[in-house]
Amino acid sequence: MSCRSTLATLGLVALTCVGVAAQAQTPEEKTFNLTRKAVADTTVSQEADTETTRYVPRLSPGKLECSVTLGYVDLGATLISHPERLIYKRNDEYTYYGDVELVGEQAFNPILRLGYVLKPWLTVDGLGGFSVSEYSA
Repeated sequence: MSCRSTLATLGLVALTCVGVAAQAQTPEEKTFNLTRKAVADTTVSQEADTETTRYVPRLSPGKLECSVTLGYVDLGATLISHPERLIYKRNDEYTYYGDVELVGEQAFNPILRLGYVLKPWLTVDGLGGFSVSEYSA
């Protein structure tokens, strides 16, 4: 198929999609009731609003927070298994193939989190951690 016929076909498909979308629009105009409420109606709605409790954020500005998470995972499962010939080492002279299976045993991952609350809706957090794992291949 030549370039011109491909572009013509894509243009025809695009015009068809635009035409279908244009036909799907409903010509009905929506109407909205914009009349003002009576004074009695507004007092009732204000009383209903005061009965509900307002959301109060728990974060206090200027507060420093610190937490430590100790993560331990007993994997005990096969993570990667490739029973066919997989290249695991290659140099200029030889290419080494083998059946590869990687089994995870244990993993320990502690994380330290420091956070400073700037505003009730904004905090700055810093995370740091390391991971120690055992695997057998």
